[in-house]
Amino acid sequence: ATKQFLLVANYVGGSIAALPILEKGQLGAPTGKIQHVGAGTHPRQTEPHAHFINALPNGDILAVDLGLDQVLRYQLTAQGELIPDSIAFHQTAQAAGPRHYIANEKGDFIYVLNELNSTIEVVAVSNGKATLVQTISTLPEGYEGEGNCAAIKIHPNGKFLYASNRKDHHSIVVYRIHPEGTLTLVEHESTQGETPRDFEIDPTGQILLVANQATGNILSFKIDATTGALTATGFMAEVPTPVCIKFL
Repeated sequence: ATKQFLLVANYVGGSIAALPILEKGQLGAPTGKIQHVGAGTHPRQTEPHAHFINALPNGDILAVDLGLDQVLRYQLTAQGELIPDSIAFHQTAQAAGPRHYIANEKGDFIYVLNELNSTIEVVAVSNGKATLVQTISTLPEGYEGEGNCAAIKIHPNGKFLYASNRKDHHSIVVYRIHPEGTLTLVEHESTQGETPRDFEIDPTGQILLVANQATGNILSFKIDATTGALTATGFMAEVPTPVCIKFL
């Protein structure tokens, strides 16, 4: 059903919606809309802020709300109605500010990127339930600045996970993904610019492109096939305020 609908997270309004994709690619009126309710404890959590929504491989819909410190689960009917669970699927740490999540290929682990406290929560998914198995910082040990995390991606081979730090650190953090789903730090690589709001890995898994929003440039990095580590290629393109990268 998810291939017939566009899922939308509304950050300012704190709601999510499903819009039907019509025969010629147009979007119809929303068939399902859910308003999130509540608040957190951080100054940026005075109200709900739905930041990201996507489907797991099994069809479950997960929405990440930065304002509520929650990952919420929904079922999408054939008619496009969103049916919520009675309780949150996963509650993050207080004032963590979840921004995005990404699932592994099987969908038995999700990795929740927390913007406000610069962490990733590794969550096992089994029999419809979520269990926190690890929390790991996106910043170097002992670092006292802020990361203000932005994007998170898994390498096409499923062995490495990448996330971006903004604010003070301006880096891509690289982890190895172990068979049990947990993460081990590989390195932090400077993005050679400021505010890496997004990055993307090419389909072959050889190159990572990063969009530095504040400095207005896109840089490329070679990915080591064995370790996942990054090495700058020297390529740089000037692009005004880049915020998203996709390979088509």
